[in-house]
Amino acid sequence: MSQITDTDQKDKKSKGIPFEEMLRICLSHWKWYAISLLIIMGFAVYKLISTEPTYLRTASVLIKEESKGGQFGNMAAALSDLGGVTPMSSVDNELEAMKSPAVMLEVIEKLGLNTDYKQTGGLRDKTLYGNNQPFVLTFSNPDERYSYSVTGDLGVDNKFVINKIESRGNGEKFKYSDIFTLDLNKGVDSVATPAGTLVISPNPEYKAKELKEPMRINIYHTPVEWRVQGYTSRLNAVLANRKASVINLSFADHSRQRASDIINAVIDVYNEKWIDDKNRMTDATAEFIDQRIDIIKNELLDVDRSISNYKSKNSLPDLQAIVSVDLAKQSEAEKKILELQSQYTMAKHLQEFISNPDNYDKVLPSMSITGLANSGSANSEILEYNTTLMERNRLVSDNSTSNPLVKDFDRRLDGMRKAIVQSVSTQTEQLRTALNDMVAERNRTSGRIANSPTQANDLLGVERQQKVKEALYLYLLEKKEANDLSKTFTAYNTRVITPPMGDSKPVAPRGMKTLLFAFFFAMAVPTGLIFVQYNMDTMVRTKADMDDRFKAPFLGSVPLYGKKPSRLKRLFKKKGGEDKPSDIVVKYGNGSAINEAFRMIRSNLELMNSRIAAGRDDKSIVTMVTSAIPGSGKTFVSLNLAAAYALKKIKVAVVDVDLRKATLSKSFGAPHRGVTAYLSGTATLDDIIIKNASGVEYLDVVPAGVIPPDPAELIDSPRFAKLMSELKSRYDVVLLDCPPTEPVTDSSVITRVVDRTVYVVRVGNLKRDFLDTLQEYYEHKRYTNMTAVLNAVDGGSGKASYGYGYGYGYGYGNKDK
Repeated sequence: MSQITDTDQKDKKSKGIPFEEMLRICLSHWKWYAISLLIIMGFAVYKLISTEPTYLRTASVLIKEESKGGQFGNMAAALSDLGGVTPMSSVDNELEAMKSPAVMLEVIEKLGLNTDYKQTGGLRDKTLYGNNQPFVLTFSNPDERYSYSVTGDLGVDNKFVINKIESRGNGEKFKYSDIFTLDLNKGVDSVATPAGTLVISPNPEYKAKELKEPMRINIYHTPVEWRVQGYTSRLNAVLANRKASVINLSFADHSRQRASDIINAVIDVYNEKWIDDKNRMTDATAEFIDQRIDIIKNELLDVDRSISNYKSKNSLPDLQAIVSVDLAKQSEAEKKILELQSQYTMAKHLQEFISNPDNYDKVLPSMSITGLANSGSANSEILEYNTTLMERNRLVSDNSTSNPLVKDFDRRLDGMRKAIVQSVSTQTEQLRTALNDMVAERNRTSGRIANSPTQANDLLGVERQQKVKEALYLYLLEKKEANDLSKTFTAYNTRVITPPMGDSKPVAPRGMKTLLFAFFFAMAVPTGLIFVQYNMDTMVRTKADMDDRFKAPFLGSVPLYGKKPSRLKRLFKKKGGEDKPSDIVVKYGNGSAINEAFRMIRSNLELMNSRIAAGRDDKSIVTMVTSAIPGSGKTFVSLNLAAAYALKKIKVAVVDVDLRKATLSKSFGAPHRGVTAYLSGTATLDDIIIKNASGVEYLDVVPAGVIPPDPAELIDSPRFAKLMSELKSRYDVVLLDCPPTEPVTDSSVITRVVDRTVYVVRVGNLKRDFLDTLQEYYEHKRYTNMTAVLNAVDGGSGKASYGYGYGYGYGYGNKDK
């Protein structure tokens, strides 16, 4: 026997839900859309009303860059030959510096952003800041492990009455309901509370009107560190253009004034940090120059003292006149030697400074102090080293030296330092070689002074030393002055192009956008539910479902009759419940949809049956009406199809051959004499016929009678065929209300004596997969001349619907089927 729920047929997929069918289903669920719109749109309106608006403020900052000099933060640029600082900032680095938590930490401390003020009450809270914040509440020495929430009322008498204090932290929560009063009329007032000493003072920026009713205010205070991450993430800093050095800063906040203040404070703090970094490098350079000046000054005093002592001891006259001719010849060579000696001495000092381990954590002076024009390579290495060193020192200030990033910086600095020492050593060796060559040239010139006294040559050597020291001393004084001037006249490396400004309209919530989204979402929710329900529904719902799989001739659709039961009733409907009698709804003069549906089915049957009757003497047609499972409405279809024939004055008989349930007979009082009495030979046909059933002329009914213990044997008996022959002799049309095909085999026996089979498929009562089985029945002609009727189609007239009288507990065979 075929199984209804689990067939062995191939899984054939339908074409999907047609647009017109989907539209019809959606319209039939208009209440879903109404409820969805009411709930979702109502919630959206509530959120728009209750959500405090957020405003956006933006500013543009130009980062000043130079084509020459070191990177930002390189103090060696202070000693360039131009004098003063010539920084060149990397825009990407400055972008990260502006967004750094260190900058935001100082901004929060500067503006007191770790304390929020809100006016509560009503549907929407209002942020109080700046000119609408009536007072400033200071938490004196609070416990940094906890956050505090203070709620109170500011009265018209200018007194703030605290009625609730809450603290949270370390997984703990405390509530205090004591009353504390702070009087703003005193100017500054304080009170001891569980949150510490609270100090209140009027806000000088407050410009609102005097209060006419008390204002409920909530103050939320947290440690500064708790707010850094949140404010940093809300600050948006991006490059305006990859080819430009302009940074766009933006900040969104409930207070327009606070958003502007935060952007301005970020720029100010960034500039202050930039100046501090530059000044530290300038101070390091000044310290190095001062040390060199002290050394050269002492050496110059020693040389002056040696010259004076030598002249006094040897009573020498003025040697300038003696060697004036020779010195004139050597002037160019001496000038070059002085320059080389100055450069060589400074290079040696610089080499000693760099190689000294005590100076590893100090920024390095530039090679430009040697005066070499070709010192650019070593100088660029020193500039890169200083930048890396300062980044490492900033990282150490916030972390320990054991931090992996710090160790990585140390390794990089060690390699860079070795490369710098190598470069400086190369420069020093080049200076030494050039100096030796120039001294040799000078000695060749001095050899021509053969007649000069030995004392003159000795004194001349000492005087040369004196000139070298003097030149170096003056050079360092010049650089010290330039360094001091650069520190005095320091300019920021930023310029505000556009101050914080923005639209007066909030960026969130967006009213129209929110409502449009809510509308589409409200429409999408029921549509999605309907679509999912349709695709998960395995039952036959439309004629399209049948067209895809069941190719038998389609007679028509019968609209749903009666009130459609609720989904809840259908869900909890008791199986095996008592079947309800069927009604005759097809009546003369009734133009309802269900009447027209049965007339259409009658017409289609007449057309097809005319072909069967053609060419034979017997024009009477026997039609069996059956279904796959109980509850399909075959009795209803049989009875009303017979009524449709009777309207045309065609003699029709409806025979209840469902000898197991006898549902048709129940509609006429369930007589005890019926088909079973005829088949058992205890009654004649005239004894069991109900003439003009329900007052319908030309319509007779043959009830089933007493339920027999062996219905299949009775139907398979010769008297059943005799019954059909006798009925055909009396009526133009004979309709047999048969048992369902799947629970029992009765219909397979009955089909032998019929001319036509009407197979009733009820919407929502038969799985689509079983249509494949029906197609096999049709192809293999298991039932005579199969045709199909779709019953209980929703969408007919309001009253043309067939009730859910049938249930799954039809009682055929095993009850678990």
